[in-house]
Amino acid sequence: EVGEFTRRYYELVGRRMVELDALQARLAREQAEREPDDLHVHAEARNRQEKAEQSAREGERFARASADEPAAFRPSVGVKRLFRQLAQKIHPDRAVDEADRAWRTHLMSEANRAYRAGDETGLQEVAALWQEGQDGRRDTSEGSTGIAPAPTLLRQVENMRARLLAIERELQKLFGSKLYELFVAARQARRQGRDLLAEMAEKLDDTLRQLARQTPPSAVRA
Repeated sequence: EVGEFTRRYYELVGRRMVELDALQARLAREQAEREPDDLHVHAEARNRQEKAEQSAREGERFARASADEPAAFRPSVGVKRLFRQLAQKIHPDRAVDEADRAWRTHLMSEANRAYRAGDETGLQEVAALWQEGQDGRRDTSEGSTGIAPAPTLLRQVENMRARLLAIERELQKLFGSKLYELFVAARQARRQGRDLLAEMAEKLDDTLRQLARQTPPSAVRA
């Protein structure tokens, strides 16, 4: 959801911000040329130019990232076959108890993640974990515990901990960003029947039109 919001933000707002920063830098540069002795004006022109260059770089990075995104999810035949075979074995609906269901749910989540990424190696790793668990259950069946040996369980726990730490780092980075604050504000506005990004785009268009009157047409939408 945040990823989709980010794409829409750059489509509606980000591109206009790049244009606005470039236009403001052009106007500040022209003013500095008219007032060569005003140090404050020249400092402002430098700041505007740096901001415009930074905005342009960010816009280019996003454009490249968007171009690299796959047009559609098209897993290979091998990935499809492996995922179907694995899902039939590990699906949580086939659990015998709650512990088994929790383990199957974790494996199914990892399998889904690998499938969406088209990661055949990831699916094979999930299959290997499943097989280890099954072998452990058979080895301990006479003891009637029905639990995989300690080394297997420890490995599973460590894998889960590593994944949770990675998710926690991703969330901390996300929640501390200005873009996430805007995402939350946009959700609140949507509950009121407003489209916050569209409103921001409209205001930027108004500002661009006003500034366009102060600069030659060739400098607009450069």
